Amino acid sequence: MKSLVRLTVVLGIILIVSQLLVQAELSVLADGTATDGANLRFVHTSPDAPSADVYIDNDRYFANVAFGSVSNYVRLTSGNHLIRVLPAGSAPNTPPVKEVQLSFDNDRFYTLVAVDRLAQLELLRIEDNNSPTAQDKARVSFTHTSPGAPNVDICVVGHNSCFITNLTFKASNIADFDAGAYNIDIRPAGTPNVIVNIPNTNFQDGTAYAYYIVGLVNGEPRVRVINASFKTRGAIGHPPPRPPGTGAILAPEVAFGLGTVLLLIGGMVWGVRRYTYNY
Repeated sequence: MKSLVRLTVVLGIILIVSQLLVQAELSVLADGTATDGANLRFVHTSPDAPSADVYIDNDRYFANVAFGSVSNYVRLTSGNHLIRVLPAGSAPNTPPVKEVQLSFDNDRFYTLVAVDRLAQLELLRIEDNNSPTAQDKARVSFTHTSPGAPNVDICVVGHNSCFITNLTFKASNIADFDAGAYNIDIRPAGTPNVIVNIPNTNFQDGTAYAYYIVGLVNGEPRVRVINASFKTRGAIGHPPPRPPGTGAILAPEVAFGLGTVLLLIGGMVWGVRRYTYNY
């Protein structure tokens, strides 16, 4: 009997502890990021800069990011941080190519962009809008990071007007699109000429498409567009995204309830035995 009581109590404790661990895992958003702290990624758009390591408060967060590449998001605490960009493979105490102090807010998404030629390198902090899109809408942004290129218009081929006009170097602009396929031209502002064409895009709702215009109009590497798209928190009018899988055999609420019941049963059996023994 004593063994049964002990087994019941142990099972109850295991189930409750496992539920608490699952709840901790469920504090993660559907896209895999936690709900506290900030989310940061790095985009390398400097055409003559080497591949980069990025240190945040003396810890290397991004390693060997090449020109035209986009890192994954990483977690860091909200607040002020010292950002240092070093040539890839450098010792941590190497004088940085660029150093800047930046602030990041809780539960926000950011892209840190290395922009301009190496001699004039800057770090742009762009806040990524991952709020829900309208139903059947996609969010599309363009950032002009091509040194020496003129201001540009962003136009849908076959339409009379452009949805982003006169976009300047180091600037970003954003627009919402109906979900669907598009053929997009990037043109010198006010002209019909084409610098870059983005054919056969397929915008889907619940997604933010972040395009960066990189490279050189007259030189190498040649001007092109990189796509750093990411999922938003869902589309308004659509069911909310399911939480990530936890690997739990039982649903969290079931595990917690069953653990509590087992603890109560164990306590009752112990109380009955103690009362019977005493009397």
